[in-house]
Amino acid sequence: MSEINNTNKNNHSIFDITENEFVEKVINESENKIILVDFWAPWCGPCKQLTPLLEEIVKDSQGIVSLAKINIDENQQIAAQLQIQSIPAVFAFYKKKLVNGFKGVIPKNKIIEFIEKVSGTPFPVNKEKVYENIEYKFKNNEIDDLKNIIEEELAKDPSDKIIISYYIKCLTTLNQFEEIKNFIDSLSEDILKEKHIVKEIENYKMMLKASKEPSSDILLNNYNKKPDDINVLIKLTDKYFFDKEIEKAFELLFDNYFKFKDKDRNLIKTTLIKYFDTLGNNNENTKIYRRKLSSLLFS
Repeated sequence: MSEINNTNKNNHSIFDITENEFVEKVINESENKIILVDFWAPWCGPCKQLTPLLEEIVKDSQGIVSLAKINIDENQQIAAQLQIQSIPAVFAFYKKKLVNGFKGVIPKNKIIEFIEKVSGTPFPVNKEKVYENIEYKFKNNEIDDLKNIIEEELAKDPSDKIIISYYIKCLTTLNQFEEIKNFIDSLSEDILKEKHIVKEIENYKMMLKASKEPSSDILLNNYNKKPDDINVLIKLTDKYFFDKEIEKAFELLFDNYFKFKDKDRNLIKTTLIKYFDTLGNNNENTKIYRRKLSSLLFS
């Protein structure tokens, strides 16, 4: 059997059928849900591009769509009845009727639009995948297009607190402080109490403060004059952090960790944690320096 035909046996919404099963598994089953029928063949190159897209969309559809796959080489009669002259060809059945169809390979977003037209309702959003994609882009520093992605998600659901926190984080990374202020001012008191949002607002305030400090060269000169002043040290590391000289900020804090005691050492620890929170758990620097902090604390 062709690799395109390997169905996830645990996913009952994706299955192979023969023309003898068409009435039972497509027509009858379409009474209460959309059944997409994918006509394919082992020799069809474009089919190998389209079918995985269809499967991915069906898995994300939260049960509103099923996918029936028919090999036209083995089921020529049904292909002839539906006058299929080229493949891939996809037909949508709903309420026991053939509703719509398309031929050839089309992008994922166009397939979703196709399903939405058939159902008359918006396609379900897999929020976890949206969040994972945003985290991935933060991790890989793909910030420019990330802002547009988050704004699109905000337009869909302005009350999504996680998306709101991502938006503040994104704007902070872009140093768009005036835009952040205006956005925060537009939020309700309840949303402003959400812990993810509180954290991102604190990070924004830290970066805003650092942006107003003198250059890192001036702050370094101040530090060299007053190496035992914890506040001078933190101003310098915050500036390094703001300037995206992340390793410099971390290394300077760790170099001074044991020089300070009690509340000053605790301030270094608090600052390190603040940097971890700003970068996010998936950031490589967070992983490296969090391990380093753990080794200091528990050695």
